[in-house]
Amino acid sequence: MDKATTFLGQAAESGVSAAQYTLGCMLLDTPPQDTEEKKWAAHWLNKAAEQGNMKAQLTVGRMFLFGVGVEEDPAAAAEWTSAAASSGEPEAEYMMACLLLTGTGVEANPEWSKHWLENAARKGIVDAGRCMEWLQCGEVARAEALAAYHLGMLGIEEQGAPSRERAQRLLISSAEKGEADAQYMLGKICFFLYVPGLPRHGGVLGREAGGRSAADPGRHAGPRPRTGPGGQGAHVRHRRREGRAQGRRVYHPRGRERHEGGPVFDGLDAARGQGGPGSDKPLAAQWFEKAALQGHQNAQYNLSQMLATGDGIEMDRRREGDLLAAARRVAAPRSAARAADARQGGAP
Repeated sequence: MDKATTFLGQAAESGVSAAQYTLGCMLLDTPPQDTEEKKWAAHWLNKAAEQGNMKAQLTVGRMFLFGVGVEEDPAAAAEWTSAAASSGEPEAEYMMACLLLTGTGVEANPEWSKHWLENAARKGIVDAGRCMEWLQCGEVARAEALAAYHLGMLGIEEQGAPSRERAQRLLISSAEKGEADAQYMLGKICFFLYVPGLPRHGGVLGREAGGRSAADPGRHAGPRPRTGPGGQGAHVRHRRREGRAQGRRVYHPRGRERHEGGPVFDGLDAARGQGGPGSDKPLAAQWFEKAALQGHQNAQYNLSQMLATGDGIEMDRRREGDLLAAARRVAAPRSAARAADARQGGAP
């Protein structure tokens, strides 16, 4: 244990909320199988949350939602998230709105979700504004789909969750309600790794894809030093997306960041002909097809690559060309806009 960590542990033990929160996050960022580390993280994060640290309250809520270091308890997740949202934490405000829209841990209440969406949108949460627009247009199902996608991706990316069943259900619900990014993400998950556990539905490409997918394992850092007594508590590591899209506060996975103007393509070139054990490429093609029909650039590109090689789908060079051309049409104005911004930024 280095000197800085020793001092951090001493500050946490003396009751400094910021030190408790920081130490909890350090301990949480360990391999998924280190359940003991998650409990130590939970101990400190829970202490910080009880002192009113709104970041800790938010992460405590996420831990209860996905059962990281504690028993899964959606109602407790909603309580802690509400506490953080009431303190003005923008990520918590959006998450609380998502819980209300999907009826997760609380009774579904789209009208009350508007309160939190408005607050979060004013503070720069992009998807909160999108959800609000859907509600104002009377498209409650689309708002619910976006909310389910957000919650589902939190669970998919959470490395300490003992089960991703809840995250899977949320993503599938979002995709079946028409959220293109959820459809695209399910396509990627099915392409690279299919984990058995949920039923799969067959069907012709282009029909309603009712397939069931599972999450890929989360990334992890090396082990962190331990300090203080073990105990019960709660925390979920929140992988913030802040700043990943050129300074915008965007809190969603790389699929949408690219869809909104990041790198031109997020393709399967490097993985062509590959895939995780038990990967379900035909089902991946179905989900990519659904997202591609909505104009999702990366889904169009990925499906074109599968059609080019017959990987999980019957080879079709004509459709490959059509999809690739469509993806390039979507990419062209965004690339031009980025180039114009770069020239303007470099001008004296």
